[in-house]
Order: sequence, then C-alpha cells, then structure tokens
Amino acid sequence: MNMQTLTGLLTVLFVAGTASAQTPPPANPDGTTVIVQGEKPGRPHPWLKAGSPHFTVYSDTSRGHVRELLENLERFRYVLNNLSHIDEEPAGAPKFTLYYLADAEDLAIINPERPNRAAGLYEACEEGAQGFAVDRPGPAYAEQNAAEQPENEGQTLIFQAYARYFFRSHFPQRAPLWYIEGYARYVSTMRFEDKTAILGLPPYSTDAYLRGLDTRYPSRLDYKDVLNDNDWFSNRRGETGALQNDVAAKRNRQRVTDQGPAELARSENVRLAAEFTSRSWLLTHWILSSPERAQKLAAYDAAVQAGERRVDAFSRLFGSSAVSLDVVLRKYLLKELKPGRMAVPGLPLPDVTFDDLPVPADNLMLENAALQGCPSAAYGRRLLGDVRNEAAGHPDNPVAQMVLSRAEILYGDPGAALPWLQKTAQANPADFEAGYLLGRAELKLAETTDNPDDYEAAESALTRASGLQPNSATNAFWYYRARVSGNDHIEADAAGAAVMAWRLAPEVDAYVFHTALVDGQAGDTATATRLFNQLATDPRPGPWAKPAKAWLARLKAGAGKADFLAAIVTPEKPDAGWQGQVDWTLNTTAVLGDVIRQQDEDDKLRMQAKAFWSPPADNSTPQGGQTLPNAAQEKIGEQDALRFDAL
Repeated sequence: MNMQTLTGLLTVLFVAGTASAQTPPPANPDGTTVIVQGEKPGRPHPWLKAGSPHFTVYSDTSRGHVRELLENLERFRYVLNNLSHIDEEPAGAPKFTLYYLADAEDLAIINPERPNRAAGLYEACEEGAQGFAVDRPGPAYAEQNAAEQPENEGQTLIFQAYARYFFRSHFPQRAPLWYIEGYARYVSTMRFEDKTAILGLPPYSTDAYLRGLDTRYPSRLDYKDVLNDNDWFSNRRGETGALQNDVAAKRNRQRVTDQGPAELARSENVRLAAEFTSRSWLLTHWILSSPERAQKLAAYDAAVQAGERRVDAFSRLFGSSAVSLDVVLRKYLLKELKPGRMAVPGLPLPDVTFDDLPVPADNLMLENAALQGCPSAAYGRRLLGDVRNEAAGHPDNPVAQMVLSRAEILYGDPGAALPWLQKTAQANPADFEAGYLLGRAELKLAETTDNPDDYEAAESALTRASGLQPNSATNAFWYYRARVSGNDHIEADAAGAAVMAWRLAPEVDAYVFHTALVDGQAGDTATATRLFNQLATDPRPGPWAKPAKAWLARLKAGAGKADFLAAIVTPEKPDAGWQGQVDWTLNTTAVLGDVIRQQDEDDKLRMQAKAFWSPPADNSTPQGGQTLPNAAQEKIGEQDALRFDAL
C-alpha cells in the first residue's frame, strides 16, 4: 500500500467523524495526577508469558494489567488493519513479541544507551523484532463518552510505539519522518466506544507542550526543522546545514544552567525529540483534517523524491511556508482541531492465555531479550559474562541453558553450546528454539572451519526448525545464510528463503539489504536499487544505510551479477556498534515537566544575575507540581492549570 491510499483512508474517517464533533476534545481534568515511568519499586510479580492471537507478551507485572494490555492492543491492531485495508494474516503468522516491564530502569539492561525519560523501545535486527514498554497504570476507558475521559498515557505511549512498527512493517516508505511520527501520535490516543473507534484526540502532554511553546518556554525547533526531519534520533544534517544540537545555539537560545556538557546534551536531545514529535503530530493532524490537503501529500512525497527541496515543495503544494505554518497551526490547535470517528462493527475481544515462567527466567529474561537486539560486541560480551555466571547455578534448567546457548553462539564459543543443544533437540524434536539455535551454532562453527559438513549440519537443523515454524523470518534468514556461505553460487531455495524473511519482516533492515543483493544477483537491478534506496534515504538511518549507499554507487559504476554473488557469499558487516534499528519512545509528560523546571531555573538565574529575583509567593506553585503562569496560560480544554504531581 502506498502513502496516498493511507492518507485517503485516514481523511475519509477524519472528515466523517468531525462532522458530528461539536466541541474540541477535552483534556485531562484539572489536578489529574500523572504517573511517571519507573514509579514502581522492585518486581512485585514473577515473570509470566501471555499470548493472544497476534501478540506474545513477557511481563513481570500483574496478569490483570497484561490482560488489559493485550485486549487493547488486539483492538488497536484490528482498527489499524481496517483503516489501511490490510487483510488478516493467515493462521500461523508470526506474533509480535513485547516485554511489558514493571520498572523503567530495566530498559537500561536491554540497551545501556537509554536516553533520559525513555518509556519504551523497539528493536529490529537479524535476530528479529521486539518491543519493550513500561507498565504505567492509568484510568480504564468506559465504553460511553470515551472521548471525554482522562487520558491513559501509558496506553498512549504503547499505541504510539506499535503504530511506528505497524507503519514500517506494512509500508515501504521510511520518510518523511515527520509524517510517520505524526501518524503514530495521531492514532496513539485511539479509544473504543461501542462499535466506534475515536482517532485524533490530542495527547495531553503534546497538547500542553505545544501551547506553551514561545510563551512559557522557548521552542528549540521550527517547521523548517520538522519538514527537514531534523529530530534528535535521526542525527543527520538537513537542509538547514546544522545538526539539531546546534539549533539552540544558532538561534541564541542557550540555556543558562550549571549542568555539565554531557548532562545538558542529554536533556536537550530529549527536549528536541519531544518537540519534533509534538510539532509533527500537529502538522499531520492539520493535513488529515482536509481531503484536499491529504491528497497533496503523495504529490509532496513524489516531488521530494524527484529532488525538490522539502521546504520548497511543501510551500508550493500546501500554500504555507515553514514560517507561516507556526501561525496557521497554532490557530488550528486552539480553535479548529477535532477528533474523527470510524465505525468498527467487529472489534475483537481476544482470548488471552497465561503461563508462569520458571524461577531462572527472573534473572535471565532481560539478558535473553538484550541478546536478541544485536548489541555491540562489547556489550554482548558483558551479557555473555552475566549469563554464564547465572546459568552456572542452574546446570539442569532448560531456560538457563537455552539463554546460555544463545549467548555463546552470538558472543562466545558456539562449540560450547553444541552438546546441550544436540541433546535437547534430539530429546525434544518439537522444540523449535532448540532446533533453531542448534542450526545457528553449527553455522557459526562452519564459518570458522569452512568445513562443508558443518554447513550441511547447519542446513539440516534449520530445515527441521522450519518444519516446526514455517513462518519464522529469523529461521528463513539464517537458512539462506547457511545455504550460501562458503559457496560459489546461489540456488533458488536459498534466494527464496532470503526473500521470504524480508516478506515476513520487511521492517528489518538486514533482510531488506540481503533481498536487494539476491535481486541484483538475479538481474533485477531495479528492485535492488529501490531497496537500497529505502535504506540509504531513511531519515533515521540504521547500520545498513552506509553499505546500501555504497551499493548504490557500485550500481551506478556498473556492478554486475558476479559482484552481487561475491557480496552474498562473503557478506558485508555494518560498522562496530549496535547492529540493528533502535527506536525509543519518550515520556512526553515527564519531558514537559523537565522543560518547565529548567525554564524556572533559567529564569531564576537570569533574575539573580540582574538582582531582580525574589522567592515566589507561597501560593504560586502548588505542592509537588508546576503551574503555567497567568501570562502564558491558554486553557487546555476546561483546564486552567497543568500539574505534574508525580514528577
């Protein structure tokens, strides 16, 4: 499906819904307490595994919270599929794996590069795709008057993260980033009322953040930055010619602070990301509110692909310059923004199953997940040491030994994993994980010895595993690698396995890259070029962007089938570091609280420097929270004050 089809569908439901909307969507009522990620100490529950038709969840929270999460995720997915006219997948299709955590600090075990105020993480690499979210209990939406109820921000953040994954897994577009972020935020506040889905409600923190820009606190970005995809995560230079971290200095908006450079950079990066997402949401909402504007988005995308500057293309097609957008969108936010409604007669209420996991899983669950995120070699070796120490105390426990086997294959000695995997696969021939890891261990050894018998053993193990889970993208990919490694040709079943992995998980850049190689070797350079371009032009470039750009240059220079075959047999590896895509979700409410506190500190320091500052009156700041000053207040729904009690 292309972007034009998606925007058309969104616009139909949006306009149909706003026809009956009489009032702007209300925000949280005055005094609502905001629960911030990480507020739950320790792990009150042992790890459990839960399943629904399309999701597998591992969690150390309560069964009740997991059941509610899965029921809402299934309904959210169902609506997105209907919205995009995507058919239901056949039985046996792979499920999305999500880790639902009681403590946000556990995200640092998955990836120690966790940014400030992270509330979720999505990873995709050769080992597969997985998501992580933090349990942040909020109000449950009633079936009546759902649009008027306080927002469950924890659910909003999870929906936002899943919407990004949904977009990447169903649409080839990786840009414009502002639209993908805006789309994810637009659908993230989805609520269900009877047989209706409500979309486009403003996320509370996003709405509040935008209303305070340049009144309560200065902005760090403008719409030129947004149109050029200059967000922190992308870490790229846009047409402004300056990195996002230079934006504040360029506009003389430096913070007056006693923070150190590293701490300041982290907080400013998160602030830039939150502002980019907020502005992207408002821009996308404005476009989707009009069929005429929505139809122009496909033309805008085509113009940019043809080489026209993004800001110029937008101004020509939408009639608004990057400068005038500030005025247009602020008016839209304050006076015109309304939600949309979509009739969904068949909202599912899925069956949810639960299994308690054995005790060793408590100490190895997160390490096992971290290993499947393709971490850097240094962090992988650290994880290997931790797993070895823990598994040594559980020599007869299959969970501990399975995790140890994965760690040895990826970052240690695959030969050490072989005896246990061979024994387990023989004793339990229906155990997919054991058979799959056995094939991976054999392949890792074969790559070291270059022994044809080892390659054959890897192929056999992975073939048996494919019989157990024929729709496993990871198994298909590593079968392809076993068939082509150390060979001087590529056979049809190997090429088919590479393409199958990509079709099952098109969001994984490694699968996209290798499918491009296979297409090029088969003589289909047009498809190879398109796939390489998809990686090379990603505004949030992953580790495969650089080799993709190199291949585009080689194609231009006349690379042929022999060049593709050489790259397939002896594959390129991305530069050292994290080997997959890493996509963080931020707690925007917490970021907004930080911004207000930082601005208060800056104001205080400036006033002190001028000898004008004095302590505020006793009633100017409610205990445990912040209020927007009267001069900057613009009512958020019926709310006159913004409180951050949990911050």
